[in-house]
Amino acid sequence: MNKPGYTHGRPSIALALALILSLFGLSRCYSPGRSPASMPQQPDQVHWNEVLQRPPVIRWRILQTGTVHVPLSGMMNLEDPKMAGMEDKPIDVLVMAHLLQRKDGAFLIDTGLDDSFSPGHKARMWGPLLRTYVLDWQQNPGQDLGSQLQRLQITPEAVFFTHLHSDHTAGVPALSEDTEFYVGKGDTFYNLPFIYRVTHLDGVQTLHEIDCAHATRAPILGSVIDIFGDGSLWAICTPGHSAGHLSYLAITTDGPVLFTGDASHTRKGFEMGIEPGWVDDREEAKRSLEKLRKFAATYPQVRVVYGHEL
Repeated sequence: MNKPGYTHGRPSIALALALILSLFGLSRCYSPGRSPASMPQQPDQVHWNEVLQRPPVIRWRILQTGTVHVPLSGMMNLEDPKMAGMEDKPIDVLVMAHLLQRKDGAFLIDTGLDDSFSPGHKARMWGPLLRTYVLDWQQNPGQDLGSQLQRLQITPEAVFFTHLHSDHTAGVPALSEDTEFYVGKGDTFYNLPFIYRVTHLDGVQTLHEIDCAHATRAPILGSVIDIFGDGSLWAICTPGHSAGHLSYLAITTDGPVLFTGDASHTRKGFEMGIEPGWVDDREEAKRSLEKLRKFAATYPQVRVVYGHEL
């Protein structure tokens, strides 16, 4: 894989440039409409021992759709004292979608990469700011989301995003126009003219927003939403990396699985309690990571899957 020159950067750059552009009326690239997500009746209380022992109704499959070459400082906060002496460097991380199959249909957590990231194609995102975050990528033939779903002969009913950063939305163009998309309320989709153009959601009319204000307060994890109403899939409100970030807990035939999303990109960050370097709100990011770590420690039978590492 070609390794272009490393460029150090932080999300505050994107926010500052977005503000400058908005002042000049230039930040008007397409963004889908938003509507409140229709969720089933939520429980008054949650008992995790009971939830984790329920018969599984979800079959889980990892769809590894490629890798991206990113700064370590984005994956982990190198200013944390526990990272003293660690120098920034580019690293390769996985870009995944998670396929959840139920009797009533198939669903995705995030979307991975479509085939525009394969050799000889032009990815559906570009602009000078891109190289601040994604230095390069690699995808093998047939590894893209669409090809994998086609081989499995599966058409997902809906996608539950952890958040709307481009490495989590990049598989959307491979999905049916009938697919429904769910995201945490208030999560931002960055699509900036000239400097960071992202067309992944150009064909999406509506994003259904999961509102953490209507969540059940659960032990350890705080605000959670029972997605299907049967306790098989829970959205966990974990803001910090992004404003509306969600993690997920699924009760699968392989056992219970906690999908951190980018509340923790890597195993090392999770185990050491170091939040991502790229965050919207660092204190919220720390709190979100800590409650996920406490949950995993309390229930060691739960498998933890990190945002960009297995």
